[in-house]
Amino acid sequence: MIFDGYWKKELKYHIKQIRLWQYLSANHSKYAEHQINKYVLYSAIVIRKMIEEEKDAENQFKASTLKMPVLYLLNYKVPVLRFKFSGDDSFILHRIITDYYKDKAVKDTLEAEYVGNNIIHSYIWGLGYSDIKDKRRITHFMVSSDRFKSKYLYSISLNDWIAYVEYCITKSTI
Repeated sequence: MIFDGYWKKELKYHIKQIRLWQYLSANHSKYAEHQINKYVLYSAIVIRKMIEEEKDAENQFKASTLKMPVLYLLNYKVPVLRFKFSGDDSFILHRIITDYYKDKAVKDTLEAEYVGNNIIHSYIWGLGYSDIKDKRRITHFMVSSDRFKSKYLYSISLNDWIAYVEYCITKSTI
């Protein structure tokens, strides 16, 4: 099993770092981008492992006579803005984001496991900033996996990602 206590401490540290670099991104944008990218990716990988452990536990409980505990991580939904790809299949990387923004964003929710897979297998990855001139801060990330790059691009608020990581820390049964 993955959870020996240290992983939760590390996830809490990742949250602190995302918040810190989100705040500092107005003055240190390139290094802040690097730090936020790193901590979102690290947390996604740890949480992916947690989800896999819950799936394994679910299979073991189903095969036994023991009462199965509630497995919270398998059912969490992350709020996203979804952009449909409206370019052609022969797009090139520097045109990708523009091709998604031709259509308006649709508010949606996605299973957290799907979001994590998109992060881990990201083909398209970018950070987004607020539009406030004097206090420009990183507010969200945009992601699409190599498998779904010609279908949708998802924008996920850092606050929603942090809420999900906190949920995983408190609700993990593994």
